[in-house]
Amino acid sequence: MNRMKELRLKEGLTLKELSDSLNKKYQINISDGQLSNYENGKRNPRDNKVWEQIADFFEVPVFYLKGITEEEIEEIEIFIRNLKNKH
Repeated sequence: MNRMKELRLKEGLTLKELSDSLNKKYQINISDGQLSNYENGKRNPRDNKVWEQIADFFEVPVFYLKGITEEEIEEIEIFIRNLKNKH
């Protein structure tokens, strides 16, 4: 599960306020309903740029926002290196 809700609540923002802030800062239209779906893992943005903008808004890396730990990133990197070495 991503950390968007945790970060939003820490900032004291409602979903509507976050939606309005993202629209104002990045000119992206994400409804509070869409943000709720993102927070609850029901849907993900189609465009990775949206994750980047939300992460930028909260001043965190995208991997943190998505709930991915540094250990998981390291495991993924090792897996990719091993795949490349096989070819």
